[in-house]
Amino acid sequence: LLTRCPLSPEESRPRLLTPLHASVISRAEERSLAVPIALLEAAPRGMSAANVADDDGRLPLHDWYLLGTYSGEDKSRGQLSDCLEALISAHSAAAWTADVNGNLPLHCCRGADESVRTDVFGSRSVGVCTAAPAWAVRVIYETWPGAALQPNIKGKNPLELVLAGAVQEVRSCPFHFRRKQPERAAFVREMRRCHSEAADAKAQREAREQEFAAAAAAAEAAAAALIQEEMAATR
Repeated sequence: LLTRCPLSPEESRPRLLTPLHASVISRAEERSLAVPIALLEAAPRGMSAANVADDDGRLPLHDWYLLGTYSGEDKSRGQLSDCLEALISAHSAAAWTADVNGNLPLHCCRGADESVRTDVFGSRSVGVCTAAPAWAVRVIYETWPGAALQPNIKGKNPLELVLAGAVQEVRSCPFHFRRKQPERAAFVREMRRCHSEAADAKAQREAREQEFAAAAAAAEAAAAALIQEEMAATR
């Protein structure tokens, strides 16, 4: 990778892709899951690479979800998890950082459209980019639960984007959808679960805020009434 892209971890190529971007994308072909971790650990500036966006505003964490392939992921889940945790540890704020389309990493869990399925040099397709496994959805959701309700510039939250994409996938490639149906079902269930948890948490938070506001208003009214009584008593 460093031979093809001989830059320090946070430097970028003309398309503003750093070696770290390249590693999380090229792992789809090469299964080099240790490379992103090695780049993050590269002294002295490796960790800063996780905070460098490409020309679409995507950080390496976005690309990990957007351009990944997870075929045979059971065999490499430990490595995938280590790579993901390293990216989040290096720059956890990436979980609430939007790209130029307003998409957070949780939006990117659905996988890439054909228009972005190219490798870092734009010379060939990276292949079919599948939705992230359910456990990886849970990881990024727990990093920032609020992402589940956050709309992109088209007004779609992650679940709405997933459901719209599923309809399009069925229409364009029904065979591929049927073949991946168990994995897709697990992915959609996890997205629904995350959305539901975030919506419940928001409702509870708003209810507490309303209770606090009502209690504050009652206390203010009681204080005003007490002041009126004291003023009346001194007349």
